[in-house]
Amino acid sequence: MEIISLKDAKEKGLPTYYTGKPCKYGHVSERQVSNRRCRECAYNIQRESRREEKAERKKIPYESRPGRKLLHGVGINDADYKISNIDGEGKFCPYYNTWSGMLRRCYSADTYKTYSECRTIDAWHRFSNFKKWMEKQNWEGCDLDKDILYKNNKLYSPETCAFVSPSVNRFLIQCGSEGSTKSLGTYWNKRKKKYTSCCSNPFSGKVEYLGEYHYQWEAHEAWRKRKHELACMYADLETDPRIVQALRTRFAK
Repeated sequence: MEIISLKDAKEKGLPTYYTGKPCKYGHVSERQVSNRRCRECAYNIQRESRREEKAERKKIPYESRPGRKLLHGVGINDADYKISNIDGEGKFCPYYNTWSGMLRRCYSADTYKTYSECRTIDAWHRFSNFKKWMEKQNWEGCDLDKDILYKNNKLYSPETCAFVSPSVNRFLIQCGSEGSTKSLGTYWNKRKKKYTSCCSNPFSGKVEYLGEYHYQWEAHEAWRKRKHELACMYADLETDPRIVQALRTRFAK
C-alpha cells in the first residue's frame, strides 16, 4: 500500500492516510483523517459496541422489544439462530414448526372446534423451553400428540404429551362427536333393519366387516373389541412404556 501522509491526504480530500507504521495496539492499517484512528481499531470498537448492544437487548423482555410480535398472541420466539430457509432449501426448523403448530391449534382464531379449549403450559409459550423438551424426545418422523396418554386431555405439557407415528395418530382419531361414542364403528342398515359393525385395519389397509346386530351397543362392542386388538398390535411395536400402556388400555373395556 502506498505511503501517504496526513497532510497530503487532507490536501487531496482523502478520508484516510497510511504511514506504514503500527498503531499503539500493533495494527498496521490505514488511519482515518478525521480522528487519526486506525481502521482496525475502529472496526474493533464497532464490534464491541454491537456486542454490548446485543447484550443489553437480551435484558429486555421479548414482548417489550421493538418490532417483535407474539406468535398467535402468546408465543415468544427467542431462537438464537435462523429458523427459516435452512440450508437454502426454504425449510423451517423442525422444532419451530412443531412449536408454532401447537400454538396455532391452541390460540389461533381459525383453529378447529376440537381445539377450542386447548392450551399449553405457560413455559411453552417461550420457544426455547419447548425446544429443550423436544430435543430429548424421539420426535423424528412423528406427530406431537396431547391426548394419547390422557384421553380428552386439553393441556399441552411435558407430562401429557408424547410423539407418536402418523399411523398411530390416525388410528386413534375417532369419528363421531362427543356424547355419541356408542355409535362409533356402526351404521344403520335400512334394508336389513340392523346395525352393521365395521373397523378399519391400518395393517391391511382394508375395512373389516364385523357383523350385523339388533342393537347399536352390540355393534359398537364388536368394533371396540377389534379396535382393542389392533391397538395391542401397535403397542407391540412401541418402545415408550407410556405409549405402550396407553394403547393397551385405550379401547379396553
